[in-house]
Amino acid sequence: MSRSELARRRVTQGGVWRLGTGLVLFAVAAGASGPDRGAIHHLVWRQHRVRIEVSPGPSPRIEATILTPGRAPIEVTPLALRWRVGSVSVGDVDDDGRLELLVMVWKRTRYHRPLAWRPFLYTLADGRWVPKWLGSRVGRELIEARLACPGPGPSKLVTLEQGHDAARYLTVYHWRGFGFWGERTVSLPREAARLKVMPLGGGCERIVILSADGSPMAKYPDVDSMTASGGQER
Repeated sequence: MSRSELARRRVTQGGVWRLGTGLVLFAVAAGASGPDRGAIHHLVWRQHRVRIEVSPGPSPRIEATILTPGRAPIEVTPLALRWRVGSVSVGDVDDDGRLELLVMVWKRTRYHRPLAWRPFLYTLADGRWVPKWLGSRVGRELIEARLACPGPGPSKLVTLEQGHDAARYLTVYHWRGFGFWGERTVSLPREAARLKVMPLGGGCERIVILSADGSPMAKYPDVDSMTASGGQER
């Protein structure tokens, strides 16, 4: 079996969600994970399907394969990191047509010494991930962060944050040349523990807030209106 055929099989296996052009689904775990294999994510960004594998251990490697209709699979040069990795997501924050990778890493920084989750943003260039913005923090303490696309145009950073009083917040940021600028914040129950992005239709996505046991707590039909919505999760 050729390398391209093997890469195609690796990407297409698992629960990849087939979405229309312009819809994006981020950080959907669709493969096995464990102490030997690490975490596998099947992601979709516009017409591209991205398979990302994060190796286990204290110095993880992020391996990515990109499938685009009508093109040969792209095997991205592995990204070697020295810190624990949390969620990963893909998008295009400045709408220049180049894929970006957001990686949450657990580390200290020069300007903020406590151990905490940090949003590291990389751009795909010449088959490798190039640092675009290695952030210390955005607003409050980060619990989780993902790139999300409200429709045509650039991706935005959607975060689940914790304040000094242990209150939880959902915040949306847009890229501002170097770093992210906050657009709006919504207060959430203190039990909010996880953030999930799901397709809503019409080029928008639904933000689903989950409790620690995975139960949906709150839903927002898209990251622009930030209006609470009921109904069943799709």
